[in-house]
Amino acid sequence: MDSKAPVFVKIEDYKDIVDLLALIKDRLKQAKFLLDKVKEIKDQEDTEISIWSKEIEDVDQRISDVDRALFEPEL
Repeated sequence: MDSKAPVFVKIEDYKDIVDLLALIKDRLKQAKFLLDKVKEIKDQEDTEISIWSKEIEDVDQRISDVDRALFEPEL
């Protein structure tokens, strides 16, 4: 079969295909937008988690310092 041979389609089918492709493109655009928003939210969450982790480490270090000061004898 010659792949360069003309293809004949009913005009109604052609319009349906064009409409369907437009719908697919629109949905794809929406999906990309939503994915970008999800990535943005994830980045914000990662930043918050990093900040919380650092704060917890700071508190842990301070508690260790207080514990050491209270329970280790000074010479």
